[in-house]
Amino acid sequence: MAQPPARSQCQLLEEMKRTPVSDLSTACRTQLGMVMDAPREVQNRDYRYFAEKLGMTPNEWQWTDSKKCPTGTRSSTCLVLEFLISRHGNGFTVFHIYRALEELNLDGRQHLIDFMH
Repeated sequence: MAQPPARSQCQLLEEMKRTPVSDLSTACRTQLGMVMDAPREVQNRDYRYFAEKLGMTPNEWQWTDSKKCPTGTRSSTCLVLEFLISRHGNGFTVFHIYRALEELNLDGRQHLIDFMH
């Protein structure tokens, strides 16, 4: 039996936008660089989970908590975190991240992958 054709990152992002987080395929999450412990738990993650996956230390969370970036830092990750916390407090999910990228006019295809690595 033939394998289905591989989906592009654009197609995977479209799948994310249409699919409940808990039902995202393992392949989709893996190809997007998302390291999730279990798909059903994703909806309950707060930003600290994503901060850990980004390699942030507890000291770095402090500027996130206070909605401040380190002096002179205007990275897309920093901007997205500030935006998400201003909108959702500490309780945002991967879907909020995607929507924030769109609202901030960042390239969702690349920045979501960068953000989730």
